[in-house]
Formats: sequence, structure tokens, C-alpha cells
Amino acid sequence: MRNLKLISFLFLSLFALKASSQLSKEKISFKNRVIIAKGDMQFAPFEFLNEKGEPDGFCVELFRAMMDRLDIKYKLALEDWGKVQNELNSKQIDLAIGMIYSKEKAGNVKFGIPHCMISYNIVCRKDNDYANLDQLKGKTIIVQYKDRAHEYLRQQVLRIKSLPLKI
Repeated sequence: MRNLKLISFLFLSLFALKASSQLSKEKISFKNRVIIAKGDMQFAPFEFLNEKGEPDGFCVELFRAMMDRLDIKYKLALEDWGKVQNELNSKQIDLAIGMIYSKEKAGNVKFGIPHCMISYNIVCRKDNDYANLDQLKGKTIIVQYKDRAHEYLRQQVLRIKSLPLKI
């Protein structure tokens, strides 16, 4: 049993060393390159354009801190979310910050480690009392174009009409 633990430890150590070596090689390949990153311009408090028109928010600060720590040069812009996703899929940009995981998107892009949990709500006028998605059958709701809520509703068979807005 002791030998098995030692072999496991050595294997994991070699694996970690190889992974570390690979990361160092990848970092070196970024040294002479500027990473082009984009995010959603209207997803406060995670990503948004502040009063000066500059990228701001939790995901923006996290991205900047990570790039600075890794000493990687980058350009970051926040734009229409649908445009950002199209540019990522067509390889016009290197990465998108703050993208919410879905199986559909995971077929096209590689996701990093999740850093927060986001939930969605049904928001309606006070004279309506919708408490769940079943009550929205046959209704039309507004969602952000190519947002996770838009994607989710397209996958459902609830007959909820979504009106995706390009902001």
C-alpha cells in the first residue's frame, strides 16, 4: 500500500511538473503577442462600460489582474454580446471574458475555471404574478440576444416566445 502511495505521488508530481512546464511554454508564446479580449458592454456588475466609457466590473478587474500577474499584454474592449460571440467563433478575437458556461457553447470554445455563480429571474410588472416558467407558456419575454437566457429558452419546449434584443 505504501508503494502504491509513493508511485501515485510520483506520478502526480511528474504530471504537475509537465503541466507547469507546458504552461511556461504557453506563457512564453504570449510574450511577443498582444491578446485580444472582449466582453459584454452591458452585464453589470460583471462587465459594463463605466461613466467614462471604459471597461469596468468584476470580470474586467479579474481579467486585468490575471494578465498583469502573468505579464501578458492585452487589449480589452466591451461591445455588443452577440458581436463578441461571433468574433470569438470566427477567431477574430482570442478570448471572451465572463461567458456563462453551456454545453452548446462548450462545443465551440474552451472554458476556464468558473469564478462565480449567476442566476436569472423573471421580472414583470406588479399587475402580473409570474412565479415560474410554466406560467409563461404562450407569452413573449425579452432577453438579451445570445445571452444564456436566450440560449436556454431556445432549448425549451415551453412555447415561450423570446424577443432577443441587440443592445
